[in-house]
Amino acid sequence: MASATERPAAVDYGGSFDEITREMATAAFRQDPYALYARMRQQHPAYRSAQGLWYLTRYADVEAALHNPRLSSDGQRFQRWQARQTGPPSDRGRIREWSRHIVDRPEFIPDPESLARIEQTAEEFLDYLGNLVRERRAEPADDLVSALVAVQERGDQLTDDELLSTCFLLLAAGHETTINLIGNGMLALLRHPDQLRRLQDDPALIRPAIEELLRYDSPVQMTSRIVAGGTEIAGQALGDGEFVFAVLGAANRDPDRFSDPDRLDLGRADNQYLSFGNGPHFCLGAPLARLEGEVAIGALVRRFPALRLDTDTVEWRPNPALRGLESLPVAY
Repeated sequence: MASATERPAAVDYGGSFDEITREMATAAFRQDPYALYARMRQQHPAYRSAQGLWYLTRYADVEAALHNPRLSSDGQRFQRWQARQTGPPSDRGRIREWSRHIVDRPEFIPDPESLARIEQTAEEFLDYLGNLVRERRAEPADDLVSALVAVQERGDQLTDDELLSTCFLLLAAGHETTINLIGNGMLALLRHPDQLRRLQDDPALIRPAIEELLRYDSPVQMTSRIVAGGTEIAGQALGDGEFVFAVLGAANRDPDRFSDPDRLDLGRADNQYLSFGNGPHFCLGAPLARLEGEVAIGALVRRFPALRLDTDTVEWRPNPALRGLESLPVAY
C-alpha cells in the first residue's frame, strides 16, 4: 500500500475506454465498487481516464479537492464541459419517476440522446416546481415550499432561480440519496447480524450507527468538479476546464484515515467521513438526511426484530455515482 507521502503517477490511457472505465460499467462493480477503489488508491490515486476524467480516491486528496477554490461546482461550467463531450403525496409517483430518469444512468458522460431525455425530464420537473411555487405564493400551506416562498418575499436571500434550485435539490437529489441511505444501511445491517443485534440491544446507538452506515456504503459515491484556471492535486497538474470526480466512497474506506475501514463498526470513534462532502459545498440537507435515516432505520430495527435478508444477491441501480438498490427483499 502506498504511504500518505508517496505520489504514484497519474495514468492516462489511449483510446476511448480503458480498463478502469470498463470495470466501472460492470455488474460486478455495482455489487462491490470498493475492491476497485482499493486498487486505485494503492496504485493510481490521481487517475486520468482515456475520456479525460480525473478520479481522486485517497481521503486526503478528496478532502483537499472539496476545499479547493479552483475546483468549481458551477452548473454552467459543467454544462459547457458536457456540451463539449457530447458535441410532498398525490404527486409522489411523478416526482419519483422524474428523479429516477435524471439519476439512473450507467454512464458518466451521457450520449446526446440520453442527454436530451435528461434535459426534457428536468424541464418538466422545473415546470412542475414553478407551478407549485405559484400555488404556494397564492395560498400558503404548512410545508417547506411555502416557507421558502415566505423567505423570498421578505427579501432575505432567495432569488427565483435559487428558490427553484433549492426545491429541485430537496425533491430530487435529497429524495434519492435518503432512499439510498435507508436501503444501503439496512442491507449492511442485515449482512452483519452481529452489528444488527448490537443496535437492537442498544437503540441509543442509532445516531453513531447512521454515521457509520453513511461511511461504510455512501449513497453518494462521487461528486464532480470542474477545474477553474488550473490547480494541483496529489502531485498532478490539472488543467483549466478538466473534469474531476472526488470519489467519496473510496475516501471513506481509506486505511490511511480509518482503522480497519472495510469493517462495519456501529460504535466507530472519530468517524469523519466525507459522504456529505466537505468545505463550502457541504450538503445542505445533511441534518435532515441523518434524521430521516435515524427514524426509518430505527423503526425498522425496533418493529421487526426478526427481519432478515431474503436473497443471496441484490440488484443495484445503474448510476455508479449514486449507489442505491433496486429493491431489498426481506422476510420477517
